[in-house]
Amino acid sequence: MTDLKSTSIGVSVIAMLLSIWALHHSNKVVSNHIDVMRHMQSVLMERALEQATLQQPPYTEPNLDVMGSYLAKIRRDGLPKHAAMKQHLDALAANTTALQTLVDLYEPQAITAQYTAEAKKFRSYAAAWTDRWNSLMELFLVGGNYPAAEMPIPEGFEAAVSAELAAAQ
Repeated sequence: MTDLKSTSIGVSVIAMLLSIWALHHSNKVVSNHIDVMRHMQSVLMERALEQATLQQPPYTEPNLDVMGSYLAKIRRDGLPKHAAMKQHLDALAANTTALQTLVDLYEPQAITAQYTAEAKKFRSYAAAWTDRWNSLMELFLVGGNYPAAEMPIPEGFEAAVSAELAAAQ
């Protein structure tokens, strides 16, 4: 009888320890998801600041988007004169890559359908933006121009990130 009671207590203790570990692990996972979403919000804010900077003088050209303006400026004045603009564009490129990485990291655990839909739109945007940026020097060298205006970041993406963070908390 004592052996059965000891075994029962031992199993209960092990079950309790496993429950505590599972709870701790699930809290840690939720915390990591929240950290990813908060970092995504931070990167989105940095991106908005870079984009706003590039849409003001001295970086703008009439009737051209950001990359079109840069292409026109380096053709007219040469690359060295527009090193500051290139630094902002490089920061925007790094930002786009960081956001893409965070979206890919988080999406398997997404809670809301809104986030999943907007993440898909963001992926398309990021691929198109990166292709445009990566082709800029080639266009410069061959004297070409961009065929269409730069597509904007999906309008609902930032709101979807905020809604997802609220749902995760």
